[in-house]
Amino acid sequence: MDDFKKKLILRLAVAFGVVAVIGFLIFYLGSDIEKRSNLIFSTRSAFSQSVSDVNELARLREVAKSIIPMKETLDKALPRRDTLFSLPREYEKMATDSGLEFTFKFGEESKPQQNAPSRIRFEMNIRGDYDKLLAFLQSIEISPHYINFLSLNLIRIEGNRYNITLSGEIFFNE
Repeated sequence: MDDFKKKLILRLAVAFGVVAVIGFLIFYLGSDIEKRSNLIFSTRSAFSQSVSDVNELARLREVAKSIIPMKETLDKALPRRDTLFSLPREYEKMATDSGLEFTFKFGEESKPQQNAPSRIRFEMNIRGDYDKLLAFLQSIEISPHYINFLSLNLIRIEGNRYNITLSGEIFFNE
């Protein structure tokens, strides 16, 4: 019977050892499979995102092609920098034709920013009758230049005569 117990214990130990080894292998392979499946999932997600990004880039390139003519139209709407040098003479002629005294000077020039075109500051002084000053300001307002008025200072000199100091900025293309 002693021999039987030894054989039984040996067989149970061997069976338990085999079960333990198989259990360990299953646990190890299971964790390895989980790591690999996570890697596959993250790689697949990254690939899917890359495909989506490439598709979006292709779409944006198509949109950019359609926007180029619009941008060219906008660029043509703004005057070129070199055409601005005639602006003081134009405004002076308009003022003197209206019987007004006129001075004009350019100020600081700003390079184009991301969302804004180039611009140059200016200041003009106009002196004359109130009605003529208003007519001159209206003619500036309808001129083809893109002007942003920053300040207007109106001072009464005497009677119906006034002095206007007007500062602003003119937008242009390089």
